[in-house]
Amino acid sequence: MTLFVELAPEAAAVAVEVEVTAPVANTADVLVGIIESCPSSETSRYQAAIAIQQSMAESISTYLDGGTPVPLLQPDTLYTITVNYNAIDTEPGTSPTTTSVTHSYRFRTDSNPPASLDSYVLCSSPDQAERFVFYEDPLDIIFNDSSVFTLFSAYGYQLASDLRAADGLPQGSPSMDLLGGSPSPLQAFEGVGTATYDSMLALAQQLPCVSGSLSAYLNQRYTAPVALRPLMGYTFDLVTVPPAPPASPPVSPPAAVRPLFRRSFTTGRYASLYALAAAFEPAAAKIVHRTLSSPLSFPGSGSVQTVMDAVIEQAFVAAGEQALAAPAANAISLYWLSTPGGFVPHAILVDAIEPLWRYRPEPSFDTPISTDPSFRIVTIQPTPSLEVAEAAASPTQASVATFIVSTGGTRTVALFRPGFAPPPGGTTVSLRLHRPASAVYGNGDEAALIAALAIPAEAPWEGDHV
Repeated sequence: MTLFVELAPEAAAVAVEVEVTAPVANTADVLVGIIESCPSSETSRYQAAIAIQQSMAESISTYLDGGTPVPLLQPDTLYTITVNYNAIDTEPGTSPTTTSVTHSYRFRTDSNPPASLDSYVLCSSPDQAERFVFYEDPLDIIFNDSSVFTLFSAYGYQLASDLRAADGLPQGSPSMDLLGGSPSPLQAFEGVGTATYDSMLALAQQLPCVSGSLSAYLNQRYTAPVALRPLMGYTFDLVTVPPAPPASPPVSPPAAVRPLFRRSFTTGRYASLYALAAAFEPAAAKIVHRTLSSPLSFPGSGSVQTVMDAVIEQAFVAAGEQALAAPAANAISLYWLSTPGGFVPHAILVDAIEPLWRYRPEPSFDTPISTDPSFRIVTIQPTPSLEVAEAAASPTQASVATFIVSTGGTRTVALFRPGFAPPPGGTTVSLRLHRPASAVYGNGDEAALIAALAIPAEAPWEGDHV
């Protein structure tokens, strides 16, 4: 019989005796006893290790808290940082010598806040000098984090937005809005952080002791409470309240005042993508049928190709069409290709007076070293905010193989896939405006129908008889 006993003696115990009282008849030839002890030094070591682990976990969790602003230094203050350390000389053949060393350095904080917010802003929509902005779309400024508001508050300023129209008329909304007001107009969302933050987050997520309390880095989205008007130029500034003094002494003549942050843009005639799509209803009802003597040919490959307007015009002229005039109104044309077996649908030309293809800046990760995919950098890239797509049930059922887009985004050529032939009763090809979802700007996936085009099995003139 084997019997295991666990004994927890009191702290004052110095010896332990074991006595077997049952059974009385001792028939065992050998009695083996083993005592495992835990000295107080091991207990102290274990408690110290737990304390260190908890402290490290707390430090990591505190740092990976989503980018909460850290305590700031005082403005216009001289600081001294002193480092004391011991240098040990272990030259071979000599006894180690220890030397105490002290190093200090000083710095003074600025007496004025930053003169520019460019390094604190990731991107914006509308972008600088953007045209044809939907006047009911939100005006969004994406900040790296919320620390910039704490920074300006430490200097005694608040950040505010200021919108001015080109005609000088008052806006239908407050011309100035405090970004640091209460309740805060900022919206936090999981975005991109500094390289240190993102790298440490990726490593810490593999540690079970801290992974449950970590937060992805939080960027901040500010949506200005403004009401824009159609066909109007606007200047949007971020300023301080009260106005901050110039960063340098006055000069003569006075230097131009540069705002903290500025976006200039122009609205179009349409309120939204839905209004732009609805503007094609008359064009869809008056679709024009035209012919080509040879197929359209464009350089490049891919489902979407962007080329200059001149390249599109040259392709149509080479295929037997006349030179395309600049669109004066929204229009849709269906082109039929002449073949030995008759005419077959070849392409749809969509002309618009405002761009159907648009882009906005968004942060994205890039891997500049192909051999090291773990090394990533954040770059601001143009990302589609509006595009033309076919409303097909699946890619395999799509009738359009390629979209050719002019650089201005107002002209679109939808090339049918090779071998496309409508059934005897005809078919319907639906084109729509599509805005992809964006976590940065907080919009969901949106789409609006441009036109549901009835494509007959044969060209309209093929049934004509004299």
